[in-house]
Amino acid sequence: MPRYYAPISVEALAQKILNAAYANRDYEGDYEGWVNNKPPEKSARENVEKHAYHLNLPYLTKTVEKDLAKVDFDTENLEAERGEGYAGCDLAGFHTYGLTFLGVTAGGDWECPLFFIIYWDGKQLRGYIPTAGNSWNTDNKKAYGNDWKDKNSSDAINYKKRYGVEIEESYSAASFSDGEMIDDIQKRIKPNNFPAVNSEPEASPAAPSKEKRVQSANEGQTLSVVLGKADEQKAKAKAKLEIPSNDSDAVKKHFSERMGLAIEGFLSMMGDSEENLQGLVDALGELQGKYAIKLLSKKKES
Repeated sequence: MPRYYAPISVEALAQKILNAAYANRDYEGDYEGWVNNKPPEKSARENVEKHAYHLNLPYLTKTVEKDLAKVDFDTENLEAERGEGYAGCDLAGFHTYGLTFLGVTAGGDWECPLFFIIYWDGKQLRGYIPTAGNSWNTDNKKAYGNDWKDKNSSDAINYKKRYGVEIEESYSAASFSDGEMIDDIQKRIKPNNFPAVNSEPEASPAAPSKEKRVQSANEGQTLSVVLGKADEQKAKAKAKLEIPSNDSDAVKKHFSERMGLAIEGFLSMMGDSEENLQGLVDALGELQGKYAIKLLSKKKES
């Protein structure tokens, strides 16, 4: 059964990951290197990629934790910065291949690192561990290194079955194929028809209250309500336009109402962030200027 992803910008996905980390912290105080509860980098993307180790990524939400529990691995060593993936994996960090995701390599000192992703399905954050091109024991569902004694151990037998060669030590088992992993991801996770998410409100890194934890857990339900309202607005906006004639006030009221519906629908789907509101103000300003010039031209002609 396929999974689905929703279109989202890298920065919006990064902010969702940060917000989930803030809401799911199992200890008090600042993250290492974060001064006065303020992330040290300018963008959400940089804060996630450069400080991924401190965000408890495999346990962001109960859903992400469940998704990644299909393979037993440790997070003693974890890397999510582009160009810094363990064992030469080039998919660490944020990437977009239709699906936008955060790529992570992780494993204990005694383990061969494996690769997993975190992505947005339109309702909640999800995790996924590709099989093809990824290094983990597909027989016992553990990272290589957890059952390594000799050539008769589970790790050695599985590795030879998958790759056709014998290995002498578990840490030499890392064998990532970025192309195969992307192919695996695209076959398993399909696009859905959710609207694109281009921005995400920034949450406070302060230790969350119980109410905030409940709100985070119900994120998918909240989004469904918002999308339902947006659909209702779009349905109203699609109603047949009956433009009144010979009455400038009626014409003005008519288009004002429909412009309002369009704006409400946009904000319901995309959120009323400062960036979105500023974009609307700029767009309306450009429209006003365009038609003001046209009006002046008409007056000159008459």
